[in-house]
Amino acid sequence: MEKDFSHAFEHIDGVIFAAGSGGATGADKTILVDLWGAKKAVDYAVQYNVKRFIQLSATDSLDPDSETENMKPYAIAKNLSDYYIKNSTLAYTLIHPGPLNNDIGTGKIAATSQLNDHPNSYTITREDVATTLVQALDIDSLKYTSIFIQSGDRDIKDALNQLQ
Repeated sequence: MEKDFSHAFEHIDGVIFAAGSGGATGADKTILVDLWGAKKAVDYAVQYNVKRFIQLSATDSLDPDSETENMKPYAIAKNLSDYYIKNSTLAYTLIHPGPLNNDIGTGKIAATSQLNDHPNSYTITREDVATTLVQALDIDSLKYTSIFIQSGDRDIKDALNQLQ
């Protein structure tokens, strides 16, 4: 993410930007990967006329000032990259999960178009987030939207389709 990766955008229709610096890095890597990497991905996607752009965001991106000092750089990076995407020409979807866990995915989520509870209450498995990102690529009605997801009781595709 810190170098030129524009070649990855040649001859593709959709992008899922889920890169992250990881919890063991400092604020410097968070800025370089989660913010600057996302900005570059958006610019490359525009340059190569990508039709869909899905961004893995976070529930805490809405209010970075409410985050802990440790998580604040991540929330700021997601907030600003979300803003950049929304102001681009891309047909985007922003997926906002809360804290991720390594449990086995259930294939079921709850999805809403706005944050209805505390950001940290939106827990979900990494596997279900990955499935949601892929499923969102093919649902045209999710263009230009933000979606907040957490573990739930609806099949992922059904939960996403109900947002239409």
